[in-house]
Amino acid sequence: MESRLTPASAIIGLVLAALLAGATLLHAAISRPALGVVFTADQSGAVRVAPAPGDDQATISASRVIAIRGNNGRTFAIEAGDLIEEPDTLATYADMRRFFARQTALTDIIDGKSVGIVVIDETGSTRETAVSSEPRRPIRDLPSAFWVRSR
Repeated sequence: MESRLTPASAIIGLVLAALLAGATLLHAAISRPALGVVFTADQSGAVRVAPAPGDDQATISASRVIAIRGNNGRTFAIEAGDLIEEPDTLATYADMRRFFARQTALTDIIDGKSVGIVVIDETGSTRETAVSSEPRRPIRDLPSAFWVRSR
């Protein structure tokens, strides 16, 4: 006796597989730690930090970022290129390797319990603000490129 899969069963199986794959990708995206701040680069290439929308972190104000410091004391200078969403826009493979190496170093720093954000104010003086990392990234923080692929 031969068992045949009906078209409806096949479609239901494919839909369930797609939902499982989507849930797995979403879990992977939000399972990284989050700092509750937003980093942006201005036209001059300076990196700025501000509290994330919806977060009530009065400890950080909109400032120019010089570096971040991890629990291990390691300091890492932030560059505008560290903030791109799609590394496939980089010109060369060497640029991509440098980008991925910097992202790995940033991940190592952010994985700690807290991160020090070193900023410079309008007067030129520097200060460091400790920001506690959350164990998971909120879904609202995922960029639009995560939800929609234009290519």
